[in-house]
Amino acid sequence: MDFKERISVNFTNLTKTDKKISNCLLEHPDYLINHNVQDAAQLIETSPAALVRLAKKIGYKGLPDLKIGLEEASHKSQKEPQGQGKKIISKVLNNYRDNITLLESHLDETQLQRIAKILASSDLIKVLGIGSSGLSAEQLVYSLLYQDKYTESITSKTKMYYLSRTLTKDHVLLFYTVTGNKDFEELFEAAKAVGCQVIIVTMVESPYIRQYATELIVLPSNVMQLRNPSGDFYQLDNRSLFLILSEILAAYVNQKLK
Repeated sequence: MDFKERISVNFTNLTKTDKKISNCLLEHPDYLINHNVQDAAQLIETSPAALVRLAKKIGYKGLPDLKIGLEEASHKSQKEPQGQGKKIISKVLNNYRDNITLLESHLDETQLQRIAKILASSDLIKVLGIGSSGLSAEQLVYSLLYQDKYTESITSKTKMYYLSRTLTKDHVLLFYTVTGNKDFEELFEAAKAVGCQVIIVTMVESPYIRQYATELIVLPSNVMQLRNPSGDFYQLDNRSLFLILSEILAAYVNQKLK
């Protein structure tokens, strides 16, 4: 992933200072690409330590890797149409149209059929998500409930703690997590210990979550940012693709139930 993609998937974890630095680097990647860290920090009006913290927070090993990510994002931006003068509604809707097309290219028909079969044949399904990813978990629960398929959403750490102690091999766990949240680790380990099936939907491919997944779906991230008159940016939420996937999964399950 380049810098822009990493900002997208980690956006909800960024502090105000992180967002200020990110905003400046998105607008002026040359500040860091063409300068040493001290000069770059002065141009951005921050500290070298803050730059290092941001780099590590979004998954880089250090500033050299961050510079490479900025260069990759800068090259991509030069090739993309700028869309100057478009209304906000057009920018947002065009972005979602592009993402839906991209989503289709990331999904595998055979895998969707396998997952639908797992969900349709189980009576012990738990759908999990933390924070706004929990909304996607609840969406899938409602979509399946309309088909008389009962599942339960688990969106609090307390409930996940208790679930980790009552799991059986007959459970099916479906996780929504943009980055592979470490808060799931205890539950991942418990699922592995009892041998239950684990379906993980994420936007970051990593060995950490792959080791626990019976089925792993890696979706594209939403990399579009909208700037306001003050120069700050608004990141379009990634969870919209989770919601669409919930509807897709529900439709596949419906075919297995009939």
